[in-house]
Amino acid sequence: MNAELSSKLAQVIEQIPKDVLYDFCCSYAQEHEELAMALVSEFWRPEKDDYRLMVQQCLMHPTPSGIKNGDGYDWGAIAVDLSRMMNLADEKVKEGSLLDAAEIARCVMTLTCAEYEADHPYGEQI
Repeated sequence: MNAELSSKLAQVIEQIPKDVLYDFCCSYAQEHEELAMALVSEFWRPEKDDYRLMVQQCLMHPTPSGIKNGDGYDWGAIAVDLSRMMNLADEKVKEGSLLDAAEIARCVMTLTCAEYEADHPYGEQI
């Protein structure tokens, strides 16, 4: 974005009442998945111990074509996020929280498999 447009955007946003801006963002995000994904990626933080939601957040990396077409994931970015979750499971083991570690691993495996199958309906391999 060029500097002039960025400056105008900042001025416009400052003038919009917060409730009007909120309503606009919600409405626009419903129609434009790219904005919805950007907002969720930037601002959604699940509860600390809700491992299912934490893993679901890791899976929110559509490819640019996936944003336009509604499918397709960036599995490289997903792998980076999921490795962080597995590192968290390792930390839980070291802390002696075996049930937490097992729950993290279960969520990673089940949710990743489900998303992968949905993203590759014809058995296509990466």
